[in-house]
Amino acid sequence: MGLGPYPDVSLAEAREAAEQCRARVRNGLDPINEKRRMRQLALRNTHLLKDIARDAFEARKAALRGDGKAGRWFSPLELHVLPRLGDTPVAEIDQIHIRDTLAPIWHEKASTATKALQRLGICLQHAAALGLDVDLQATQKARALLGQQRHTVEHIPAMPWKEVPEFYRSLREPSSCQLWSGAIDFCSVAWFTTQKRAVNMSDLFWLTDAQMARLEPFFPKSHG
Repeated sequence: MGLGPYPDVSLAEAREAAEQCRARVRNGLDPINEKRRMRQLALRNTHLLKDIARDAFEARKAALRGDGKAGRWFSPLELHVLPRLGDTPVAEIDQIHIRDTLAPIWHEKASTATKALQRLGICLQHAAALGLDVDLQATQKARALLGQQRHTVEHIPAMPWKEVPEFYRSLREPSSCQLWSGAIDFCSVAWFTTQKRAVNMSDLFWLTDAQMARLEPFFPKSHG
């Protein structure tokens, strides 16, 4: 095996390298395989998570709505993972790194944290496909360490249906915003059409089944 060309490698350096190789042989190791392993280890440390994440995103863009231009797929990583782990070699990332990164938002922003964990798992799979030695179970182990999320989803309460006519009439007042009024008109008509409900927008009422049957031929036909 070569130790490097002279004068790039001095005689003293060559003697030291040769002695290290002989020591490996005495310990039952193949110096050539060890040199290759050290080279691969050095190469592995050049693959940072931020680069793998961007590459994984590029590979998945075609499957995302609008090629992912809205940023919804990448933003959980960009906002909550990469600021802390972006400059870490992906092969060094383990469940402890992931737990410590997501713990601050695990309960308060449960949905975002779950998405970030799932996206990070995809990044690790992408790194494995590139031939890097990563722990594909790291995200599952991190989830076990983080525990059950305490966050409960709180839905925005809907307006009681009996209050809808009065609310709609208030939009017709001169002081109301005409833009909002027009937008709600459009949404209301679209919803009632899909639900097969005829509606008089001035007083908002539902028709009986018999009336609906008579009006059925006049409903717009779907073009889907």
